[in-house]
Amino acid sequence: MFSSCDMDLNEPGTTTDTESLKTVSDCAAYRNNMYSNFRALTSGTYIYYSELEMDQFLGMYGNGNRGLYFSNANLTASYSDVNSIYNGIYGSMKGVNFFLEHAQAISDAGNLNAKDAAEVSRYIAEAKFFRAYFYYYLFDHFCQSYDASKGDNAALGCQLVTTYAPTGDTSKYPGRSTMNETLNLINNDLDGAFNGLVEYEEYSKKDKEIVDVTVANSNYLSSYAVAALQARVALVSGQNQKAIDKANYVISNKKYGLCSGDAYFNMWSTDEGSELIMVPFVDASESAYVGSINDGWQYWSNYPQRIDYAPTSEVLSYYDQENDVRFDSFFYLGEDLSFGDMGLANVFVFAKFPGNNSLITGNNYYKNKPKPFRLSEQYLILAEAANASNQDPIANKALNDLRKARIEGYVDVNLSGNALRDQIRAERAKELIGEGFRMSDLRRWNLGFTRDASYPVDPTVEGIFIPSTTTVKFEPNDYRYVWPIPYEEMQINPQLQGQQNPGYQS
Repeated sequence: MFSSCDMDLNEPGTTTDTESLKTVSDCAAYRNNMYSNFRALTSGTYIYYSELEMDQFLGMYGNGNRGLYFSNANLTASYSDVNSIYNGIYGSMKGVNFFLEHAQAISDAGNLNAKDAAEVSRYIAEAKFFRAYFYYYLFDHFCQSYDASKGDNAALGCQLVTTYAPTGDTSKYPGRSTMNETLNLINNDLDGAFNGLVEYEEYSKKDKEIVDVTVANSNYLSSYAVAALQARVALVSGQNQKAIDKANYVISNKKYGLCSGDAYFNMWSTDEGSELIMVPFVDASESAYVGSINDGWQYWSNYPQRIDYAPTSEVLSYYDQENDVRFDSFFYLGEDLSFGDMGLANVFVFAKFPGNNSLITGNNYYKNKPKPFRLSEQYLILAEAANASNQDPIANKALNDLRKARIEGYVDVNLSGNALRDQIRAERAKELIGEGFRMSDLRRWNLGFTRDASYPVDPTVEGIFIPSTTTVKFEPNDYRYVWPIPYEEMQINPQLQGQQNPGYQS
């Protein structure tokens, strides 16, 4: 059962749920553990598995079957990696629930001085954010695309647990909620997180020793990071005006700014840039607690002359290859890459996550710090939500502002309706590739796809693609846009009977 999962993410010196949580120091130590879990769950397979399942990458011969269940779009409820992700999220949620109960009790006791009270209130706000983020991840991967007409239908949402009460009594395990119940929990937690962090940010202005978290590259959450997630949630749930308002709130912070040129190119290896709203702290000594996103496409630490997955030729055609900084930031032509018995080939490499040299300890495992919230996503949310609510002048400005930061010599366009919609969607595909958004986007837009297996750069490469990855086709509303509830969870929890996602066996 998910409530008993232990992700083994705790770092030395942190407080665990088997220990007492009674003081402000205890809260601070436990808070470190929650941040550690958050950064782990915003890296590695949590990001790249859904990307491999979609339309933008093809498997290469000799990839050792890494990620192949996803790339083949052949998931089953018994696949262990689905179970690991599901349990990993709920295991982290367990700790957040434990913290919220005990930290709130410390706050409510009224025994703290003003500074300690402000800190504990901040930690509570952060914990509410983490719970909201975890439930949103589950909602976005294990639940159908939101439809208001189905919002109150039974068993389409997540299993909701908001208290720490591990038990072996299966009669007390929760079944699935409605989608509206899940969204209400997410939104209520985010409201609490936003208000709590705004209050802390106001308090911090009076204390010069407190580090400003409302700047780019902050290691800690701010009201702007919370608003960024609020905008994301609002977009996928059809709350377009809220998405506009929250995206505008983030964009209005003049401490952030879109990167361009070398600053954008370097951002992917240094993990620093003016558009990074929040970057969880990682150094070389803690890099083991962060998954490599690069590993989704090439397992260079073991096979430095081989790639596992290549971007399709359609992906390469998205970009103005001469003037768009993203092309050189994300791709390069790998020469004489080795594919075992298939020989050598020149193939474009997806290199958006090249690894950060400051995180190397001995072997280079090509790890980067997570980048869960970037300013460019907020411009794209603003553009899509504005277009969907017939506010095309706002949408055009957001789209043009982003493109001017990415494409040298770009000239503004003035589009409307579906023509504008399609350009916004194309821009999301270019900007956010590999960052874990593609499955959610295609599902939200009710689009299908057929993978493009041609490779005009070097047609011989077509024979090196794994055939089962070249024939994947999704129809609009394909059931595979939603992942299955794990088999183990379905078997142990009697409340889940009949609640598996369509298309999967329990």
